[in-house]
Amino acid sequence: MTPLRTKDKLFLAVAIPAAATAAYFWLWRADAAKKADALETEKAALVAPESFKSAKASAEAELEAARAELEREKSAPRPAKLLEIAPGASPADREGAVLAAFRDAGIAVLRAEDAQGGKAGGELAAAAGFEPRCRRYTLDGAYPAVRRALDLLASRRIAAIPEKIEMRGAGAARWIVTIWE
Repeated sequence: MTPLRTKDKLFLAVAIPAAATAAYFWLWRADAAKKADALETEKAALVAPESFKSAKASAEAELEAARAELEREKSAPRPAKLLEIAPGASPADREGAVLAAFRDAGIAVLRAEDAQGGKAGGELAAAAGFEPRCRRYTLDGAYPAVRRALDLLASRRIAAIPEKIEMRGAGAARWIVTIWE
């Protein structure tokens, strides 16, 4: 075995305590400091004992106001329906209602086809009681007639939501209307 020199003994006398001190500050004391900071933050959020009664009364008043507002909202009349949705209506019935609105407005329907895969899913279908489809209609008519048709859809409360309206052709009044129905 190699004999320990004085230099080695001095190094071990300084290095081991320094490593132990560093481990103390690095491992244990850092966690304790984090806990102390968290407790200090929690204490700052607490109400002082002198003002506890007034803070409690204020919080109870806010709670009563919120409850009263909730009761007012529950008793308020429901808003008028913008759309009439018949849960048992077939896709053909819904399309027939849209076509009737176009016809009553004086528009010729040249073509009707599914658009965007034709179906919407999820929450809208569950909430409405049916699965809406996206349809693309090619129409022949003047601008006032198209506007009248959209007004008819709204006034009859037909479950049809126009997504996009395009005018095609410079001279002819050709329209592409995409509707969720």
